[in-house]
Amino acid sequence: ITLRRQAEQALRENEQLLNNILESVNEGIFVLDNEFKNKVFNKGMEVLTNTPRQKHLGKAPWEVFPFIKNSPVEENMKKAMKGEAAVSIDFFLPLPHNPVSWTRNSCYPLKDADGRIVGVVGVVSDITRQKRVEEALRKYERIVSTSPDRMALINCDYVYEAVNDSL
Repeated sequence: ITLRRQAEQALRENEQLLNNILESVNEGIFVLDNEFKNKVFNKGMEVLTNTPRQKHLGKAPWEVFPFIKNSPVEENMKKAMKGEAAVSIDFFLPLPHNPVSWTRNSCYPLKDADGRIVGVVGVVSDITRQKRVEEALRKYERIVSTSPDRMALINCDYVYEAVNDSL
């Protein structure tokens, strides 16, 4: 009985460690079972989506967010479920709390000890700031490339203001 209790205690400790890891990362992490139902939805996903995990657990992602149905994100999840290599997808994510947000989504096959695919692990990062900076730099490059006096436009303060205005 003592060995059993020790094994149960070790299992609880390992489960708590895994939970602590999932909740500590800034990225959103979700886990889907082989029927595409959410089994894990970490704090990072709650922050990114501005929705509680209870709304997601037991449901397919497109049930909660219909706009990802037939999107590259859904396709990426289905490819991962088939065992295909992960691909990162930049996806415009119009959410009520942040209508101009971008995410980078990666999905990986979740395999059991025998190598069978039993689900999907997804990692989602907020890349809105990066996209805004890229757009500001594109605007600046357009202005510079069309100006007759290009040297007059090359000004670090202007670039700094353009980038900050886009953030």
